[in-house]
Amino acid sequence: MNIKIASKRIFNRYEWYFLSFILLLALSTHLYSSWGGLIWTIDSNTYWTASRNIINEGKLTAADGGAYVFWPPLFPITLSLFSESSYYVFHSFSFLLGLFFIYRFLKLKYSITLSLMVLSVYTLTVYPYLLSSFLWTEVNFILFLYSGLYFFQKWNMDENNHKYLMLAGILFCLMCLQRNAGVFIMVGLSIYSIVLYFKNKDFKKLFSTGSALSISVIPVILWNINRRILFPEEYYIYQQPFLADFLKNFKMVSNELIRLVLPTDTGLNSYIIIILLSIIMMSIIYKKENSLIITLITTYIFLFITLPLLEKSEIGRFLAPIIPLIILQTISSSKYYIIKLDNNKIKNALILFFSIVLLYNIVRTVNNVEQWNYRSVHNPKSAKIFF
Repeated sequence: MNIKIASKRIFNRYEWYFLSFILLLALSTHLYSSWGGLIWTIDSNTYWTASRNIINEGKLTAADGGAYVFWPPLFPITLSLFSESSYYVFHSFSFLLGLFFIYRFLKLKYSITLSLMVLSVYTLTVYPYLLSSFLWTEVNFILFLYSGLYFFQKWNMDENNHKYLMLAGILFCLMCLQRNAGVFIMVGLSIYSIVLYFKNKDFKKLFSTGSALSISVIPVILWNINRRILFPEEYYIYQQPFLADFLKNFKMVSNELIRLVLPTDTGLNSYIIIILLSIIMMSIIYKKENSLIITLITTYIFLFITLPLLEKSEIGRFLAPIIPLIILQTISSSKYYIIKLDNNKIKNALILFFSIVLLYNIVRTVNNVEQWNYRSVHNPKSAKIFF
C-alpha cells in the first residue's frame, strides 16, 4: 500500500485522538506557562482598570480616569464579568476553543492530515503561549476570528443556509469590538468576496455577504468615530503623515516573520528576503483553495504596516493571530516543491531543513515558556515579554 494513502487513512481514522492529544498538549503548556496566573503588562493594567471602573463607577474610563480610547470596548466589558481567578478559567477555555476552531476552519478547506499538521506545528511554536500567558485581548480575538471564518466558509459551501452567515456576522462583529485589527480581517474578507462573486457573477450572494460584513464592522467604526469626536486631543499620534513609518514597520514585521525560521535579526536584508519569499509563495500556490488564505495574510500584514510606528517587542503579538495561516501556506508551498522535485538528495535536504526549523521553534517555545512560568509564579504583574 502507498505510504501516503496509508498515512491518510490513519489520520482519518484516528482524527479525534490526534486532535485531542494536540489540544491537551497545548492546554498543558498554557497552564504551565501561566501557572501563577496571567502575566500583566501596561496594556493588561489598562484593560483591567477599565473593567473595574465599569464595576465601581458604571462607566468605561482609562487607568488614569481619562477617556478610554485606541481600544474597542468589548474586552474590559468582558473582564468586568469576572474576578481574576474566574477570568483565568474563562481565558483558558477560550484559548482551547480558539485552537479547536482553527482546526475546524482548516478542515473545511483542506485534508484532515494537513489540518492536523498545521495545528500541530502552530502549537509547537511560541505564538499561542505568547498570547495565552498574558492578560491580553488576542486569545478571545483568535476565537472570534476562526469561529467566524468557520461559519463564513460554511456559508460559502451552503449559501441557502443563512444562519451560517448570520453567525459569522455576529462573531466578526465581536472580533472587531475585541481588537481594531479585526477591521483588517474584514477588509481581506471583503476583497476576497468581491473578487470571488464578481468572477462567478453571483451578485445575490455578493449583496448578502457584503451586507453581513458591513453590519459587522459598523459598531467598531462608530465607536472609534465617537471617541475621536469626543476626545480629539487623545489622537495626536494620527497627526503625522500617512505611511510615515511604513518602511520601519515593514522591516520589523519582516524580521519577525523570518524569526519563524531563523533565530536572527537580518537587518536590511529582510526586505529582500521577505519580498522574494512572498512572491514565490503567492505565485506558485495561488490556487482557488488558497486564495482566501493569501488574501487574509497579505491584507492583514499590509494594513498593520501602514499604522504609526509599531513597538518592536510587540510585533510577534500583532502577527500571532495569522501565524496558523502563514504555517498553512508554508507547508503547502513546501509540499508543492518537494513533490515536484525528482532529485532525492534535494528532497532529503529540504526535509532536513524543515525538521531543523521545527526543532528550533520547539526550543524557542520551551525557553520562553520556562521564563513565563517563572515570571507568572514570582512576579506576574511586572513582566517582560521575552520571546
